[in-house]
Amino acid sequence: MQTLATHLLAIEDIRIWRMILLAAIVIVGIMAWSVTIIMTTRARERTKQEIAAYVAEGTIDPKKAAKLIKASRKDLRKSEVPWGNSART
Repeated sequence: MQTLATHLLAIEDIRIWRMILLAAIVIVGIMAWSVTIIMTTRARERTKQEIAAYVAEGTIDPKKAAKLIKASRKDLRKSEVPWGNSART
């Protein structure tokens, strides 16, 4: 009985190897996309916690905090907050 490694090495059809390579690329891409989504969500939650801490200590008005939390990145670039008026597009 052949082991998996010797069986894979015995495959000579290039189409099978191309399909295996394509599947590996797709799997790595999905994993990278998942990590990106997880990191984005964590950063968003951390930002919400920091804004809540600023509200708790009285540094930011609760109305402005709610506006910051609901704002998207594009909205922040157009707003009056100093860090949102950068020249970046």
